[in-house]
Amino acid sequence: MPKKKKNKALLYFLTSAVMLAGAALMKSFPVFVFAGLAPLFAITDHVKDNDRSWIYSELILLSVSFSFFALTFFSFTSLPWIIGQGILLTLCFTLYIFSREQLGEKLPLFIVLIFWLGVEYLLLKLTPLHDFIYLADFLQLKSAWFTWSQYTGYLGASCWILLCNFIFYQAVFKKELNWTYVFIFSLLVIIPIGLSYFNDYDPVLRKEMISLYTENASINSGTYSSRGELIPRTAAWVGALIVLFSLVKFVTGRKK
Repeated sequence: MPKKKKNKALLYFLTSAVMLAGAALMKSFPVFVFAGLAPLFAITDHVKDNDRSWIYSELILLSVSFSFFALTFFSFTSLPWIIGQGILLTLCFTLYIFSREQLGEKLPLFIVLIFWLGVEYLLLKLTPLHDFIYLADFLQLKSAWFTWSQYTGYLGASCWILLCNFIFYQAVFKKELNWTYVFIFSLLVIIPIGLSYFNDYDPVLRKEMISLYTENASINSGTYSSRGELIPRTAAWVGALIVLFSLVKFVTGRKK
């Protein structure tokens, strides 16, 4: 890969790592989490057309793992499973590259968001009592920002963060600065926070989500109890279908 592309990818990695770690360490005002993943989308988009497009997956892994490590205040006892989870989330980007190669050039980068939410849901569903980190955990001290989670679930905040990052990527990293996307990004951050301060709902907290998905949970009636984590659950099914179609196309293509 040309040196210029390599240097740009390294710059994207450093930007992401600093922003995400900053959001993790400034829990009382974690605004950088709304933009810290955007450089990782840029890395994926930057190298996807190269024959060695998998070569920078480790940069994504390092950025995600370091930010999660910072969120635990650098607890070394948590490091093994943080790296394991980082590998799973890095697969969201590499699976997109694989799916794009099989299903065509027009497959949008937005698919990464579907894969990420699907992985979060699978981790919750399979091991609800494990201390895995979800993107929504970056906002734990700012739960007043997502009182609408009664309708979307706790991981609806993860979806919100991913959407903001994707729009920020479109605004800043796609080509030149796009002021239309900058405006959309601003609205996407501000409006959900504003709506949260103008309703009477209590936010769904992580402990309530875990309680709902454990076998011994006492499920009360209510909007969240009836829907659960609707958004990531749907994303998990859609993501599974995309991967399945990609594998079918890969296998049939090899037989020709």
